[in-house]
Amino acid sequence: RHGSAHGRTSDPVSAGLERQKRFARWAGTRHAEGDTRGGYDLEITAAVSRAVGIPVVASGGAGSPEHLADAVERGGADAVLAAGIFHFGECTIRQVKELFVSRGIPVRPPAR
Repeated sequence: RHGSAHGRTSDPVSAGLERQKRFARWAGTRHAEGDTRGGYDLEITAAVSRAVGIPVVASGGAGSPEHLADAVERGGADAVLAAGIFHFGECTIRQVKELFVSRGIPVRPPAR
């Protein structure tokens, strides 16, 4: 069980299905421990991705460009949120985009 942004505890899959039922345009998954920078919770992200018919956004946990790519490839996320790795200069958006391109993940090409 994991906490939500509103302090309620819910099963992430049930929460995603509830968002879909309420006509949400996307469902989010957030690492239960917060922003650990140890990677997204791929098991939860994959479970939500399989259960819902709306886009899934992985959030909380990115510590490297590889974590973002893994959330898409292994977790089935349609999008990823990341801030800390950019704010603290651990990588650049260009590096992430180049990694995505090299792994065949659709992304707008890096600016020249």
